[in-house]
Amino acid sequence: MIRPARADDHDGHDHAVPSGPPPGLPRRPPLQTVLLLVIGAVFGAVGTLTWSVEPSARSVEGVIAQVDTTGSAMLLSEPDELSGTGLGLVGVLWREGDGEWRRQLSPEGFPSCVRPDDVGRDVLIGLVTDPGGADRPPAEVVAWLQCPPRED
Repeated sequence: MIRPARADDHDGHDHAVPSGPPPGLPRRPPLQTVLLLVIGAVFGAVGTLTWSVEPSARSVEGVIAQVDTTGSAMLLSEPDELSGTGLGLVGVLWREGDGEWRRQLSPEGFPSCVRPDDVGRDVLIGLVTDPGGADRPPAEVVAWLQCPPRED
């Protein structure tokens, strides 16, 4: 048998569903707001990275001072700003004269248009700036190499 509720049956607690968090606790933002903030932060970070790393490139006419015996690097005697700077040749595009651009190396391991006995030979190189990383500073690296045709 069900009996009707009486006034003295109340336990003194309000059993209504609260409309917000208990007093003193912050209200949780809606999921949409959180997602919009995360998406905005990602786009902001990408935009900052995109604009803070500006690639640079330049062509430089030089004169070979030395070529490593493995063909993996060379030194220029000119221009003065690059004199004595080692320039890596591994993986660079190269061509001799107006020939086709290549990546293949000679059997000796270097671009065919640059050999250890090419001291004094003119070259045209394309330098690009490698932005560096956490463990290395930015540096100019050779992207391509063009040698004038040989007079052999």
